[in-house]
Amino acid sequence: MQEKKPRRTSYSFTTADKVDNIEIGVRSGKDGTLEVCPVTEVKEAHVTTQYERPKKPKILTKVPTGDRPAKVNINEAIADYDLLLAVDTNTKEVAGYRLSVTSVVMARLVPTPNAGLSCNYEIPLSIEFTSIHGNPERIGWVLALKELLRCSLINQSSRIGMVVDSELGLLAEFNSRRQPLFGCDFLLGGVELIYGGSDGGAELIPNKLIRKAEKASAALLKEIVAGAKHGSLRTLTPRSACTSLAFHWNRPSAGAIQHQDAVGGSNHA
Repeated sequence: MQEKKPRRTSYSFTTADKVDNIEIGVRSGKDGTLEVCPVTEVKEAHVTTQYERPKKPKILTKVPTGDRPAKVNINEAIADYDLLLAVDTNTKEVAGYRLSVTSVVMARLVPTPNAGLSCNYEIPLSIEFTSIHGNPERIGWVLALKELLRCSLINQSSRIGMVVDSELGLLAEFNSRRQPLFGCDFLLGGVELIYGGSDGGAELIPNKLIRKAEKASAALLKEIVAGAKHGSLRTLTPRSACTSLAFHWNRPSAGAIQHQDAVGGSNHA
């Protein structure tokens, strides 16, 4: 078994204005987790977990924190969200057109008696679409959020963390609403994008969730290409980002709890 490379967790922020001095505080939270508390007014801030590589560090997870106290344990840093989503898209060229499948994971974190966290999740929805232009990942984000909102599975008064594994360099732009996700569609109110790589960080909850979304997307795409799964693709207007679209809803299991990961302060399942 390959040894896990040493992780480094860092807190970074951009001040709201030009300043001569920067003040931050460090304290121990009620659960003993170390917290970084910005005193200087900040515009953007995030906690990142990474490991070193010869050319550049490998970013595993990046969680926005704004001006809130930032917990340097990534699994604890996401505990303040009311709901977590993970959205991933797989794409394949089929008969001269680009077929994509986006899968959505919905998860909630709940405290456990041993001061850890349980992550209960389900995969309610996958979206099949064909597109001519644009990044299918970003198109999938917009489609997923709109459909979840339409079906009242999310609302804009909740604080939602959405894990993605694409466009790492643009996530701050999307979160600040300085740039749309796609076309004229900006990120919905109440939603923050979290980066989680699907190819590493198995001990981190965001990475676990995005990997489950990636596997669900890849499996459904394979079934569709093989002709084993059929959706009712409907043709859209020429101005749409997609040329056709279909929704695949999964029946929830009893209690809608399909898995539980217990994690404590060590970040290990």
